[in-house]
Amino acid sequence: MASLIASALHARPEGAGSTGGDVRASGGSDSAFALSSAFTYAGRLDRAGELAEGAHDFHFELWSQRDGGELLGSITRLARPVQAGVFREELDFGPAIHDSAEAWLQIEVRDPGDAAFTPLTPRQRVSGGGSVCTVPGDVQIEGRLAVNTDVSTVGQVRVQGPEATSDGTAGTLVVSTGLGLALRYLQIDGDEIDSWNPFASGNRLHLNSNTGSGVSVGTFETAGALQVVGGGDAGPGGGGALVLGSATGGNLALDGNEIMARNNGAVAPLFVQHNGGDLIFGAGPGGGQGRVEVNGVLDMGWEIVANEAPDQFVSAFCPVGKKVLGGGCFTEGSELLESSAPFFTNGQYEWYCAWDDSGPGDVWAYAICANVD
Repeated sequence: MASLIASALHARPEGAGSTGGDVRASGGSDSAFALSSAFTYAGRLDRAGELAEGAHDFHFELWSQRDGGELLGSITRLARPVQAGVFREELDFGPAIHDSAEAWLQIEVRDPGDAAFTPLTPRQRVSGGGSVCTVPGDVQIEGRLAVNTDVSTVGQVRVQGPEATSDGTAGTLVVSTGLGLALRYLQIDGDEIDSWNPFASGNRLHLNSNTGSGVSVGTFETAGALQVVGGGDAGPGGGGALVLGSATGGNLALDGNEIMARNNGAVAPLFVQHNGGDLIFGAGPGGGQGRVEVNGVLDMGWEIVANEAPDQFVSAFCPVGKKVLGGGCFTEGSELLESSAPFFTNGQYEWYCAWDDSGPGDVWAYAICANVD
């Protein structure tokens, strides 16, 4: 009948307070901050591949585990509005959400008047279950802040938590913005930053998208849109300030003055303009010229084309797209050569030969052709 595509969880303010010195929060009544057990749940409902519309009945259950576990509470809401597939409910299961190490939300839905609810799987984890502190106002902390770790550790703010996941349900630090179909997450753990949009087919991480400023890695300088310093000299076995591709497969490594194609620790062919197009060297805005040095084999697609004919005039034509670098004429008889020169005829380059005898024996023209400008 229905399927839950994604969800968003937001804490709802329930109380406020302030203290001097250390900031502490707990579930007891003597806490300086009120611990809210309420939260707002937003989700999207599909019916047969279409976004649901109109009133629906919802049944919410809070469980201690993703599968099985202990039932911590249940709430039923009747004839609740769903617009463009999006629904929102404020839920409060009481203090049980703080007492359990984890909290998972089971959702069931039905059309008004139907007897049975349809469960939606899987259960959705309630972020922050077990320790939620809501402060509807500014909070100022003098000193270091530690979350799930010792405050004596290095750094002004240190957070210990799980690894980021691909579905937005975990991360040491999760930042969200937007509501409904505009919801987006940024997930951070000890060595990872992930962007996640539950209602989009692809996720993009934007850096300085509003200012257009550059991004620097390994340096405080920004000489361009992206500046990377470090990684060492690129070599067959590793290194490079920037590596594109798999570390154990094919990759492209760049350092300060080198571009290297590699494959599993060995050098590999480097393809440039593999599907066609011009390749231009040493032609900058100022019109300056440079040179290309080749240490090895340079394949210019060159070939020798020959043509034989019992005629006074004979030409050897280069394939379409190739130019003639040189050429010549040959005869086994006594004819005298009157002309030997390159020409461009009907879209093809050729090497042309002309002899003094209108009825010579077999003569040859040959052309050296290559992909050059």
